[in-house]
Amino acid sequence: MLKKIVQNRKLILTYLAVLLGIITAAYFFILGINKVKTAEISYNAVKTQVQAETVKASVLASVKQELSNLKRMGRSKTAVCI
Repeated sequence: MLKKIVQNRKLILTYLAVLLGIITAAYFFILGINKVKTAEISYNAVKTQVQAETVKASVLASVKQELSNLKRMGRSKTAVCI
């Protein structure tokens, strides 16, 4: 009788240990998924900022080129007038 109780205790402890391992693994899995989601949100925010800055730089380069063209046209008209 005592042997069966001791064996059952060992079996119960084994099952509890396995259950605790499964719960711990699930916890870390969910924690990892949440970190991935947070990282994805951060990545998308940075990506949007980079795209906005790229557009801004492109517009500024176009404006600079247009000003350069206008200056050259102004010099050409001045040279023709003289």
